[in-house]
Amino acid sequence: MGLFSELKGITVWLDISTYCNAACPQCHRTDPNGLGKMDWLPLKKWDLKEFVNAFPAGSMNRIGKFWLCGSWGDPLMSKDLLEICKHIIDHSNANIHINTNGGLRSPDWWEKLGNTCGRRLQIYFDIDGINNEMHAKYRRNVVLDTVLENMEAISNTPADVRAFIILFKHNENHMHDMINLAKLYGAQICHVIKSDRFLVNNKFKFIDEEGNKEDLEEMTRKDLDRYIENSEWVDRAEEFVQSRQTKDKDQMKDLDNVYIR
Repeated sequence: MGLFSELKGITVWLDISTYCNAACPQCHRTDPNGLGKMDWLPLKKWDLKEFVNAFPAGSMNRIGKFWLCGSWGDPLMSKDLLEICKHIIDHSNANIHINTNGGLRSPDWWEKLGNTCGRRLQIYFDIDGINNEMHAKYRRNVVLDTVLENMEAISNTPADVRAFIILFKHNENHMHDMINLAKLYGAQICHVIKSDRFLVNNKFKFIDEEGNKEDLEEMTRKDLDRYIENSEWVDRAEEFVQSRQTKDKDQMKDLDNVYIR
């Protein structure tokens, strides 16, 4: 028996595209100096042929879940995403999870995706405001009205539709409003987190598309921590980074004293 012959329920994480329609300032792919793509990130996206070549029929028996994440780009930028999902549904028993900003494709396309995948699809839409202005403060180039229309369309299918909400100082007072809005347009569950990109300080400075200086600020309301799924993890990470910085500064002072002598 082979080494992996008994393994079942494997989760496969895939970035099938490094292209993205958004320009979120704190995203790994975004250059904070102008909000373009980072120079070191190559632009690639899989089509159906490339996906089938990597995961042909008969090869996915031990896979329990395909997670099409958006770490380096949005999965919706792949022109063959619907066909890729159909290939998974037709040739495996795996479920599909998709993270997306939700600002691409038409409601008809989304409804077709939900009907193709049925209950085996779980999809997360990013909702970061109660209007376009608030949403676009972080989710740049994504129109909230389009996201809500697409989410409503797929919510009319058997797919499991969810909202993913990131809290900052500029939207924290509207957390409940964002949850209610997402549910109004079909989200069954809303996952609320706070940004984990403020580990060094509570402001993230960047240059926008037009060359203007802007910043994002970390959320401040501790009373909302009970709603946030990653609150303890972020707090521990911030404490670690801050203690590491203090320790490094102390070590540098010791080195300075040695050299001064």
